[in-house]
Amino acid sequence: MEAAAARGPGGEAPAAGAWAPCAGRPPVVDASLDLGAPSCRAGGFACLALEATGGRSLLAGGVDGRVSLFDVGARGAPRARASARGAARHAHCVAGASWYCADGGAFATCCAGGRARFWDAARLEPVVAWDLGGAPGRDCACAPAAAGPLAAAFAAACGDGSVRLCDPRSGSRADALAALHRGAARCVAWAPDGRLLATGGDDGAVRLWDPRRAAARAPVAALDRHDHGAPGGGGGAAATAHGGAAVGCAFAPRGAALATAGLDGRLRCWDAASGALRSEAFEPLALAARSPAALGLRFATESALLAPSGRGFVAVDVASAEPLWAAPPAHRGRVRALAVRGATGQIFAADDRGGLVAWRPGPAAAAAAAAAAAPGVAVVLERDGAAAAADAAPDAGGGGGDGAAADLDALRRDVAAARRAAAARRAADDAAPPPEPPPPEPAPRRRKRRRAP
Repeated sequence: MEAAAARGPGGEAPAAGAWAPCAGRPPVVDASLDLGAPSCRAGGFACLALEATGGRSLLAGGVDGRVSLFDVGARGAPRARASARGAARHAHCVAGASWYCADGGAFATCCAGGRARFWDAARLEPVVAWDLGGAPGRDCACAPAAAGPLAAAFAAACGDGSVRLCDPRSGSRADALAALHRGAARCVAWAPDGRLLATGGDDGAVRLWDPRRAAARAPVAALDRHDHGAPGGGGGAAATAHGGAAVGCAFAPRGAALATAGLDGRLRCWDAASGALRSEAFEPLALAARSPAALGLRFATESALLAPSGRGFVAVDVASAEPLWAAPPAHRGRVRALAVRGATGQIFAADDRGGLVAWRPGPAAAAAAAAAAAPGVAVVLERDGAAAAADAAPDAGGGGGDGAAADLDALRRDVAAARRAAAARRAADDAAPPPEPPPPEPAPRRRKRRRAP
């Protein structure tokens, strides 16, 4: 990707001062909380969920079963509001958390012990609890408000390969998609309009379902990593999206794209309508194989995806899967969950050792996003982090359109040349012979002791 206009999650131009994650520069650490023990992962986080209505409440699920709420401000670290204690907390790792679409004061969670709960956020107490059939929960999601009559649906991916649909307000089970995957179902995501449900499992398969026809047990599409354009999703039931377990999935804000991540280290983006593979990241992600929770993929914009990788996270372009930037190291543990606040551009990252880091836009990225908000400005992206802007608006004389286009083409050529030069420097550094070791120091001479006569 060489040039693209910065847009918000809904496709609108960002406000001045807001941050477009694809503006070419990584964010900087705003503040961090360390809530875990340095020698173990008992206090680590497994999942994050940010309230969509106001974006001021951050929900965090812990490896030790705790459920915590944080107040999110425009700057600084999230402020701890409350944490479930005693019998209210889960007995096992909180593998999934999701805000209830119809009411910002409620959310749902599932745990690795096979239980799910619907919570009152004001009191941080479970209102309804139900069993997942004895299978451990791996991920969960509440249907979006646009789903209409399905707005009450709660989907939980379970360790027996099934996905259970429930009414979170009453706990009654609406339906269960049994034996969707060989092994465990590892991740689940709703499309923004509620018409599709994506599931991924240990068998590497990612399938799309119509929740209104769940009883038919037939997927709308089965994603195939070898399908690059044929409609219908590729090879049917035998198709696999990843060579290892599919551990994360997320829909773009408008639902046009679906992103998946697998234990094969690959990050892939798909066309949600046809099931065809759109792009694949060739730089593998550093993922933890033994995690009870799904990997927290998040779309920052319609064209930029954030994915945890090792002790940080990366931003990739959806169309080309080219890495845009990588967050500098700021975590002691592996990052498992991300949350994005679109109004301010903040990113919240949680790791498996209890670290919760708030990231804010860097000065260069904020300036580039502000320039992109002006009419007629295009942001030119460069893989190594450079960003430039060119005015593409025609002048009042009516003949400036061709000149502006030529200037933009010249800027693109300059950026492409800079990319080639950076690649040549990296290749030269890699090919340079290692420095010769210094010569060894001569051994000290031992003096002979003379015996007394």
